[in-house]
Amino acid sequence: MATESLLLSLLSVCVLFSCVDSQFCREGWQSFGDSCYGFGESTTAWGAAEAICKVYNGKLAEIETFEENEFLKNLAKSKQADRVLLGGTDMFSEGSWEWSSGGKHIFPFVDWAPGQPDDSSGEDCLTFSRDNKYQWNDFHCEQAAYFICEAPRLDPIVG
Repeated sequence: MATESLLLSLLSVCVLFSCVDSQFCREGWQSFGDSCYGFGESTTAWGAAEAICKVYNGKLAEIETFEENEFLKNLAKSKQADRVLLGGTDMFSEGSWEWSSGGKHIFPFVDWAPGQPDDSSGEDCLTFSRDNKYQWNDFHCEQAAYFICEAPRLDPIVG
């Protein structure tokens, strides 16, 4: 009986926090850590995807930890997307990968697929690639792909 009561209490806390947590993101977006993530349901080029994310006070997703990478990989897998644009680029300095929102170098966490980045024919934008088991891959910025936006959590409405 005590075990059932404890499990029920834990379940209630989990449900409560997931409900509270989800209210801090736009409808259809998912919460992880201190951010909300929205999956672009149509394909577009990297620059256009970045502009769309800015409309939502966000940016293309910037991955800083293994856990965040796994969360976003799972989101991409759930959508069965071939390619998903992320916020990394080396378009400003070949071979020097940085996050587009502030020029911060992609470090210390990386998840490049074997042999990547290879700059094949001038690939300068970071993607998840289904062909590479959703590990990182460089991609042509002008080619259309799905994308993931990252935005700060919304402030709760008080009153």
